[in-house]
Amino acid sequence: MNMKPPSLQANAHAAGIVPHAGPPLTVSVGSEVRWRLGQQVGRGANGTVFEGLNEATGEKFAVKSLSVSETSPASPSIAAGGGGDRDAGTGDDTLAELRREVAALRPLKHPHIVRYLGTELVNEQLLVFMEYCAEGSLLSLMSSFGGNLAEPVVAYYGKQVISGLSYLHSHGVTHSDLKPANVMIAAGRVAKIADFGTAVARG
Repeated sequence: MNMKPPSLQANAHAAGIVPHAGPPLTVSVGSEVRWRLGQQVGRGANGTVFEGLNEATGEKFAVKSLSVSETSPASPSIAAGGGGDRDAGTGDDTLAELRREVAALRPLKHPHIVRYLGTELVNEQLLVFMEYCAEGSLLSLMSSFGGNLAEPVVAYYGKQVISGLSYLHSHGVTHSDLKPANVMIAAGRVAKIADFGTAVARG
């Protein structure tokens, strides 16, 4: 993991993510990517989110980080998006939520669903790599303009969210926490449903 620039090093240490001498981290299936950790862009109930940069292509992605116990029996299954009934060694429901998010996002591929890219367990940090949405959340957009949006804008984004929801339901997934804070806006004014920590998959 390459995080040399001093301006980025503080972010790495704040997240508990430090350079390691191993191979490049796997960000997408079948490819190894050298990447750099950037600025913190958010903090939620189930992790802190940073910018990541693919050093080969310049493409940005989101990195959600959560500290886990290196000796936790649950950690390997979490990194693999696997199961387990409890998060032994952590005592934290947050870990279960992040595991559910990974498991729910892994098979989903739709233009209005935030894309899952991969997961790594490094230096006692669970790192979840996801599509980067440069415009922030729908909630932040609303907050910037008086707390509400004009009807045509609501209709524009609402149509996209409904498309994403329809896809989820057709694949047996219930989001369970859909709200403006969990709808991200990517480049090109594309709405994407995010935060699957409370999602329920049927079957």
